[in-house]
Amino acid sequence: MTSAQSPILSAHGVFKSWKSPAGAIPVLAGISLSIGAGESVAITGCSGSGKSTLLHLLAGLTQPDAGRIDFEGRPIDDANGIKSLRRASAFVFQDAKLIPGLTIYANTCVPLEHRGVATAVQRRVVGALLERVGLGDRRLHYPRQLSGGELMRAAIARALISAPRIVFADEPTGSLDDTTAQYIIELLLEFCGRGASLLVVTHNRELASRLQRRHHLTGGRLEA
Repeated sequence: MTSAQSPILSAHGVFKSWKSPAGAIPVLAGISLSIGAGESVAITGCSGSGKSTLLHLLAGLTQPDAGRIDFEGRPIDDANGIKSLRRASAFVFQDAKLIPGLTIYANTCVPLEHRGVATAVQRRVVGALLERVGLGDRRLHYPRQLSGGELMRAAIARALISAPRIVFADEPTGSLDDTTAQYIIELLLEFCGRGASLLVVTHNRELASRLQRRHHLTGGRLEA
């Protein structure tokens, strides 16, 4: 984060372990990280290094064993803090996690419905965004009818539809061919360029290189 940017999200001395029959398995060992408003950050590291665990912690999807995570300077360790973060953020899962029984259009509407957005407004903004991500002609299809690349584009559309201030993306190009991966990268960067913060866990070197800041996770710690 540059001095000109104010932190929208920050972690302070975060620890996390997972339980196993043999005892606790340390995953994160005192992680500290700040993300500026409008900043894009990549987290890289080998499989099993804890990248997704860190992303889930920062997104408020799970809780640390110790340490603190702040959103806009306020801890997210209570219901109000978590609610504030979740209303301002969106998460792109590696496997898309679309609702199987809903069309792509209906899946994309879900965040707006949760916010009470009028149906007429939903039709306008969802239709426009699906066209932008190349799914205008697939809007009435179901997730099972889409390719892997189309599923990821739909997942990104669902994440971006509510204009979140911060987007978390877990390996958004992990299972895609090079052409589709490039398209996904451009979509994410375009959105970040409009002022949203972007935090991506990735193995894709090109994606990581195009973000403003990169950190490598190894041995439970972040390296610049």
